[in-house]
Amino acid sequence: MDWQLPKFDAPCGSVELASAVISWRKWYQSNDKTSFQASEGLLANISDGNLTRLMSFASKASCVPTETRFPACTLFVRSRYPVGDLLNVVKFESRIPLDDVKVIARLAIICPREERFAILVEEHQGSLFIVGIVNTNGRLALPTNDGWPSLGAAGLTVELCGPGRLRVRELDLDLQLTPGALHVDLLENGDWESLFPNGLRQRSLEALQKELPGLEVQDHALAWRRSIKDTWTQMLRQIAVLRHGGAVVVLPEEHLRHVKIDGNLESMDIVKLANESILSYCAAMIETDSDQKRELLRVANIQIERLSATMRGISQLTAVDGCVVFDHHLRLRGFAGKIDAEDAARKSTLELKIGPLACFQNEDELLKSFGTRHGSAYKLCKGAPNSLAFVLSQDGGLRIFSSDATHVHVREIANP
Repeated sequence: MDWQLPKFDAPCGSVELASAVISWRKWYQSNDKTSFQASEGLLANISDGNLTRLMSFASKASCVPTETRFPACTLFVRSRYPVGDLLNVVKFESRIPLDDVKVIARLAIICPREERFAILVEEHQGSLFIVGIVNTNGRLALPTNDGWPSLGAAGLTVELCGPGRLRVRELDLDLQLTPGALHVDLLENGDWESLFPNGLRQRSLEALQKELPGLEVQDHALAWRRSIKDTWTQMLRQIAVLRHGGAVVVLPEEHLRHVKIDGNLESMDIVKLANESILSYCAAMIETDSDQKRELLRVANIQIERLSATMRGISQLTAVDGCVVFDHHLRLRGFAGKIDAEDAARKSTLELKIGPLACFQNEDELLKSFGTRHGSAYKLCKGAPNSLAFVLSQDGGLRIFSSDATHVHVREIANP
């Protein structure tokens, strides 16, 4: 059974956030593991009591400004069994007790969240301490709670995103606290798979089944979800880091006519690249000979870095005015795309369905609240059913527009 976010009667704050994380950790420890499931050692090395104290401290620190700016940084507690690249930038000679929120405000200046720098927190003799500054943006593939690789060092991250706004991640858990409300992040835990067309999923599964016939059916499905989700999420986060905003659209072949592509490219198959990374990783995990396993892991790391570099390159294309365009097979078709779907949207009967974090209530408010990029993405999805658009603002916020036969869905995510 999948984990469900607990229901809370009162408006949510740091206590409810901590309670939800503890609930997930207990579920994770009792959950049946798949064939590539990692051990419980990937959970952060922190007790339930100190986890609650950490959330309370982070919530208070998020509300303490320095030079008129609120801290935007990350607190990181590493896993019980350290895995992945955790690069020590500085290590303090003496532990600093985690009890003064002004320390976080000062350290936030040298720990930009966008570059994956984090303040390293450790539990020692029942108390929490700051011990250094690290970079958590590892390149190694890590098993997650569904048994498939993810990028970055294993542990618990608590991101300060604004006054009273926190984002907590551990393995596949991703929660966002906004003033009074707690949300599961779509990018990590929601119906991510359903955003993309079934034909894409089937094509990928067939390739995986051909190369890895010994795996169970559910493992093939997990491999697909992990490869596509991690690949796409990495690209979106890189766009957010660049802070220039951008848009990426995924369209059925018959609706590509709604976008005029100025920068046409040779077709690049993202699914193929993602599958190659997953296959390399699986081959290494299956291997029993230690020397051969080490060599296969080296090859897998090369494949993962190749995919990572490709997605970073694609993210740079969004710096050009217009959108980056993929077809329904996730083949890159071009960039600098100009959307023209006014007539199609005007004739469309699709209804608007708004997600929980949206700051608008209807179509008029949506079009008035945001700029041309958001309006064009909405009209594209409305006029071209089964389309998908990811729009990032210069402040790093993400909105996902998607459409089916009856609705245009709008989902808002504060920090991808």
